Amino acid sequence: MSLSKGNINDQLAAQNVHPRLQKMHIQKRLQALENNPEAPKPTIDFSTAEALAFGTLLEDGFDIRLSGQDSGRGTFSQRHALLTDQDVEGRTVVPLNQLAAQDPGRGKLEIVNSPLSEYSVMGFELGFSYMTSRTCLVLWEAQFGDFVNTAQVIVDHFLVSGQFKWPTFQSGLVLLLPHGLDGAGPEHSSCRIERFLQAANEPWLFGDRSTQVGFEGENISKADENGKNEEPERIGNLHAENDA
Repeated sequence: MSLSKGNINDQLAAQNVHPRLQKMHIQKRLQALENNPEAPKPTIDFSTAEALAFGTLLEDGFDIRLSGQDSGRGTFSQRHALLTDQDVEGRTVVPLNQLAAQDPGRGKLEIVNSPLSEYSVMGFELGFSYMTSRTCLVLWEAQFGDFVNTAQVIVDHFLVSGQFKWPTFQSGLVLLLPHGLDGAGPEHSSCRIERFLQAANEPWLFGDRSTQVGFEGENISKADENGKNEEPERIGNLHAENDA
């Protein structure tokens, strides 16, 4: 993916971005991506790597929908995928959507800052992923990963086992759980990653269905651009079976 410094600055020129973000986030990220052999080796942090990954999908024509609590900013104020004008009330810009502005054939990034209602929001995103599994990467992000347990029904009944029960319902919903640790106090330790791995990796629960469904050992992947697959590939996937 290539999006020049000039293109980004042109898009942001008419928008008064917070000066701290301009200095500590935008310029720092652009400097890390510059190809300057004389400069020190740049450090690509997680949020920059995420933005680059999003950009490759957008360039290939796939849409991305990121929903959750403070998703535009990021739980740790690391993402800033959506920037707010400091002068004009309600005016925002998504820099990565400059790709689609240059070429209508490219995908768009939709940022949704959702209410603190994990069960309902994750359920909506699940349904959205069913309808757009070939064209859109759908992500739901918890706020610090603490309260994902309030949406446990969606995880257990649909994400973990839904495709086995209803093979035609193939969800590519990806969960982003920024916490993943315990020890932060009551109701702040429900997002330990082993809970999800144990729920989704029990062969006795799912059995051998290698001859039933054509998706085996699938990680996050891009859809087949040529559409030649007999079964549509999903852009994202939460494993519901043992790869063995």
